[in-house]
Amino acid sequence: MRLLALLLLALAFALPVRAQEWTSPFGRTHVLAGKVYDVAGNAFVTPDELIVRLRAARYVLLGEVHDNADHHRLHGGVVAALARAGRRPVVAMEQLDTSQQAALDRYLSIPGDAAGLGRAVRWSSAWPEWRFYQPIAEAALGAGLNILAANVPDAELRTYMREPKAVDAAFAERTFLGLPLGEANQRSLDRELVAMHCGTTGTVIQQMSFAQRVRDAAFADTLVRGEEGAGGGDGGVLIAGNGHVRADRGVPWVLRQMKPDAGIAAVAFVEVVDGLQQAADYRRLYDAAVLPFDYVWFTPAATRGGVDPCR
Repeated sequence: MRLLALLLLALAFALPVRAQEWTSPFGRTHVLAGKVYDVAGNAFVTPDELIVRLRAARYVLLGEVHDNADHHRLHGGVVAALARAGRRPVVAMEQLDTSQQAALDRYLSIPGDAAGLGRAVRWSSAWPEWRFYQPIAEAALGAGLNILAANVPDAELRTYMREPKAVDAAFAERTFLGLPLGEANQRSLDRELVAMHCGTTGTVIQQMSFAQRVRDAAFADTLVRGEEGAGGGDGGVLIAGNGHVRADRGVPWVLRQMKPDAGIAAVAFVEVVDGLQQAADYRRLYDAAVLPFDYVWFTPAATRGGVDPCR
């Protein structure tokens, strides 16, 4: 029996990624679309090679552009591939907050399909429709992985923005929330928030910066406590915006403080831009000397209405 189990495990690790999981439904007209870039190695790797590397990491952080359906479908492919390789991580999602965890647990406790999960947790209209994220749930449910709500409820976050001392002391201590990011990282975060909010400056940016750090801390805390709980035990996968999975000042930064010996892999899913033909060109989009991720998976951009949100 032991020999059979070892043979089955070896087979699982040898299984190739299903090709359709990595095929973009939006076409590939840009030279980088569909390519995966290893930042430290300054080289491209195949999706299959990426999975081999990710399965060795304790924590796998998958970034996204929220309204790009391609990103969520690829996320589902990564989760499914990790499960086929024998990993049993918890799957934590930014798009669900802790007030939804009880409903999520109830739904997961009985047989159900991924399509009904969004309705069961009263999926927030602040996010793209549930169907965008359904492939991630399908992969998790299909592999029997636990799904966790990682975000802080909006009402709580607004309170923390007005009164930082309202944050639970034990949470702040275990997530190193009081530890400065460093001057350069803090300036970078502030500049990003100004740009994201159409040039807004002043005290509100300081409040938003603190809120960003609280969310990053909450995401990291969910991963760590989730894998230590009854439904975990084999690391975690985080689904969150690209800004949260930045290796220099996002969730990876928090995890390095909490679990300094843990392997962490941050994968940004980045939409290609006309005129930016080299992977290194995209560092300017992140106000960084080098791309602030371990890997970047380039995809076509989603089709949007073209309305400028700052007008």
